[in-house]
Amino acid sequence: MTVVLNDQTVIENCPLPGIAPEGPIALQYHGDDLEFTNIFIKEF
Repeated sequence: MTVVLNDQTVIENCPLPGIAPEGPIALQYHGDDLEFTNIFIKEF
């Protein structure tokens, strides 16, 4: 997994043990109010 936040790579090529390479996605939060906008998922 690679994460780019505000045009800056914050995580690069991190393996996710126990997570299937294909299937549904999930978004995690920690109980505070929040909104998700402009979420893009691309295969590299």
